[in-house]
Amino acid sequence: MLDNNWKKMVHMVQALCIKYKRALKGLTTATHAYNSLTATAKEALVRKWTQEEEDMQGGHAHDITSMDALDVQVQRGPTRAEMQLRITEGEGPNAATGSAGWITLGLKVEEMQ
Repeated sequence: MLDNNWKKMVHMVQALCIKYKRALKGLTTATHAYNSLTATAKEALVRKWTQEEEDMQGGHAHDITSMDALDVQVQRGPTRAEMQLRITEGEGPNAATGSAGWITLGLKVEEMQ
């Protein structure tokens, strides 16, 4: 156990240098994206975002829920099975000769290859 801690301590400088370089690359990308966003957005909206961010940073020590605005909820798209079901339901009784049948057959052939 002590050997692992020693190895972590010895290699920490190297790891931090690598992470610092990676962070600098990310900073330039983030700065470019931020500048592009603020250039196209209205000034009032940018001021509102800035004020909200300052409020979150200032209040998170007292109320952790103030950071909830940064929690992004991404809705996932339909699964492959849901899409196939939706297409076949729209075709009616001739599902074997419809476009969904051909697409499904093509996907099965592609998976077998």
